[in-house]
Amino acid sequence: MLEDKELKSLNLSSVEDPAKIKWTQLLGFRNTYTCRNAYGSKMLVSSYECIMRDTNYQFCEVCRLQGYKRMSQLVKDAELYVATPEVKEYTGAYSSPSDFTDLETSSYYTYTSNRSGRLLSGNGKSRFNTDMNGKKIELRTVVQNVSDKQARQIRFKMWIRHSDGSVATDSSGNPLQTTQTFDIPVWNDKANFWPIGALDHIKSDFNSGLKSCSLIYQIPSDAQLLNGDTVAFQVLDENGNILADDNTETQRYTTVSIQYKFEDGTEIPNTAGGTFTVPYGTKLGLTPAKSLYGYEFVKADGLNEPIVSDGTVVTYYYKNKAAPEEKPALAIDKASISLESSITMNFKVPKSSLSSYDDFYMTFKCNGKEEKATQYKQNGDYYVFSYKGINPQLMNDEVTAVLHAKKGNEEYTSPEKALSVKEYAYTLLDRYSSDEYSKLRTLLVDLLNYGAMAQKYVGYKTDNLVNSELTAVQKSWGSNGAEKFKNISDLNYKTISSPTAQWNTCGLVLNNSIMLRAKFSAKDVENKTVEIAFRNTKFTYDKNDFVNNGDGTYYVYCNELFAHELSDKLLLTVYENGVPCSNTMLFSVESYASVIQQSSAYKGTALDDLTQAMMRYGKSAAAYRT
Repeated sequence: MLEDKELKSLNLSSVEDPAKIKWTQLLGFRNTYTCRNAYGSKMLVSSYECIMRDTNYQFCEVCRLQGYKRMSQLVKDAELYVATPEVKEYTGAYSSPSDFTDLETSSYYTYTSNRSGRLLSGNGKSRFNTDMNGKKIELRTVVQNVSDKQARQIRFKMWIRHSDGSVATDSSGNPLQTTQTFDIPVWNDKANFWPIGALDHIKSDFNSGLKSCSLIYQIPSDAQLLNGDTVAFQVLDENGNILADDNTETQRYTTVSIQYKFEDGTEIPNTAGGTFTVPYGTKLGLTPAKSLYGYEFVKADGLNEPIVSDGTVVTYYYKNKAAPEEKPALAIDKASISLESSITMNFKVPKSSLSSYDDFYMTFKCNGKEEKATQYKQNGDYYVFSYKGINPQLMNDEVTAVLHAKKGNEEYTSPEKALSVKEYAYTLLDRYSSDEYSKLRTLLVDLLNYGAMAQKYVGYKTDNLVNSELTAVQKSWGSNGAEKFKNISDLNYKTISSPTAQWNTCGLVLNNSIMLRAKFSAKDVENKTVEIAFRNTKFTYDKNDFVNNGDGTYYVYCNELFAHELSDKLLLTVYENGVPCSNTMLFSVESYASVIQQSSAYKGTALDDLTQAMMRYGKSAAAYRT
């Protein structure tokens, strides 16, 4: 029988015997390994890496379990708790309590290192490979029944999945798959676990209603494994509902808010709305009430479309019976620009002006070409339509936007809203001419100078340079151009043993935007990807993005940089099946500019002028952001 103090604690223990410690069922699951809370301490924790011990970490599995049990006492319809499952190569290591007798921190990290080397799920999914024939794999999770009346049952399904989604087989065509069913006992001790109204946890049996579920499968020695294979699995309840699968651990989530408004965009009284969490890609098929406080439902925004951005808002619109129906005048209210590798112009439309229309979109005209935009972002009380790809040499050219909206069979249009980057920049220079806006002034002048050099470089309207109307005072606000640029490029910045792909060169293509072009050589590009990482961002390109030069070399292009990122370190690596197969190359846009700046061959050329203007613009953009 456990000691009374052992029953009282939610997540601590002093029992050093791993077979008797209360979380013995969880040992070896994810990062569960008993160790001392601190050197020499008699207090034991289930994981050295837990927010309850050190705020640099997330909750450990024991705290997650206990937290769910607590929350289940406070909400209705809570059923089973299923810890995020994991799949590992099964070697017998850390599979019995005797493997967990050493309680020192060093042994904890030995365990986590061993686990990482065997992990085949989550971020270790790509570790599965064609050498797994004859080896054992284990699917494991921990399940807590939160009912004190009804026993439950769950079922594991596990299979080896090819990259095309089909199930792998052995040489006889038998599928590599297995299942197992587990009985989950009732939570007999539920009444003792922090009852509703109690100020604190008194004591309870940690293992009541708890089940550690493990399925071990040996892959046949004649398994027909392919590159790109992974271990797939599902955890299902007795009714076939999927409780977790091999995407659960890496699934991204976002919040969705519900709000209720009249057609004119005003809030409906006594409606609080709400916020809930859903996985990315979810299509919301909610059914709005046809009538709300006597108001008739009109339409909904944000339903039946995959959720692909944070902060999605679903709005239900209702007709205000007390107000006569009116169509708000269509209008484009504001325009602004975003400074990316090419420039984006953003046009804002008040949501209230579109509340009584069935559908709407925007058209753009520039240089005789027309585009239709049906996609938009929501920003507070505005819909924002964006016209992308304004190349630096086009800053003189006007973009004309017209809003279109439909009501029944009738279509309505707004007045034209015309704007050029030049007009926008000069307007801001006039408006923010005082010294307190010195960084903005420098950015705008450097932007115009960059546009003028781009015009000269490509030979576009050179008789009307975009910076030609700058006054002497405004010109003095620009960067002086005396800075010497730094070249940090290194083809072999980080090395691996025996690379099968090599970086050759990296440069820029500047005809239309700031586009990175990197060249690598490889025997083939099957199953290969290129990752370009900078700051906290990564972009991945596959073989469909590569340009084959026909001589065993390939180009990969990237135009995702913003203006303030031109001096940032870029790390480029070739991967094969998710594993690096090349050394990592270090590069920056500034490195290219440095090569041009220091080369006598380019001195005084249009390319030299362009790259220097580009870098002055990039550095003033970075300075403005700080």
